[in-house]
Amino acid sequence: MVAKTTKAAPEPQEAQSEAPRPDTDAAVDAIIRRNMYWSMGAGALPVFLLDTAALIAVQIKMLRELAIVYDVPFKTEIVRGAIGTLLSSVAATGVGAGVLSSGLLRGIVHSIPVIGPLVGLATMPAFYGAFTYATGKVFQQHFASGGTFLTFDPKAVEAFFKQKFEEQRNAGAAA
Repeated sequence: MVAKTTKAAPEPQEAQSEAPRPDTDAAVDAIIRRNMYWSMGAGALPVFLLDTAALIAVQIKMLRELAIVYDVPFKTEIVRGAIGTLLSSVAATGVGAGVLSSGLLRGIVHSIPVIGPLVGLATMPAFYGAFTYATGKVFQQHFASGGTFLTFDPKAVEAFFKQKFEEQRNAGAAA
């Protein structure tokens, strides 16, 4: 006679808390850093508007990755709006003025043979890198406090965003 073997019932899994895992900060910092470098590469593209399109693509990719870490529903349309609002807040306040943040001025400078691409290459990677860093830090803080894309208020985080932008821009200048 053959004895039947039964599988043991699986161990009940511990309920996961809503608080981020201990390794969340390290994972988020790695996501932000990796995408900051991708953004800097986008800033080095010599074609006006192609660099901006590449930056937006990197930003969307980064925010999708952060949403996965924090288990936040992702909607591309909402994310594009948030990115645009943050970018305009930097450009409009003069924080980005020193790096040709005005689209018209950038277009004119980019069109100057030899000099235009060199000026862009010297300024845009740092601007795009700082912008991506600040965006990542803003959403890290927002998601860690339980926020979602639907509850994101760009005006409420404007001062923090500018602080992180300047922090990274100054760190890049010192390097």
